[in-house]
Amino acid sequence: MKDPPGRSAADSAGGGVAVWKPAGITSRAALNTLQRSLARRALGHTGTLDPLASGILVVLAGEARKFQRFLMSGSKTYR
Repeated sequence: MKDPPGRSAADSAGGGVAVWKPAGITSRAALNTLQRSLARRALGHTGTLDPLASGILVVLAGEARKFQRFLMSGSKTYR
């Protein structure tokens, strides 16, 4: 099957990964760094962590982003 214009097979494939977001950067900055490292465009995360907080950021790729709204319906807890 041929990929739609502007989309590669790598962007279509899906999956998820938990990454450690250090304190001092935004969740979006962590995602941007991961996008550059993996050469992927279709990445999203399941909830913003406060820039001052460090913690696990769940990142979804490609088709897995369809589940983002379900994963974001839960609550976050800071310790």
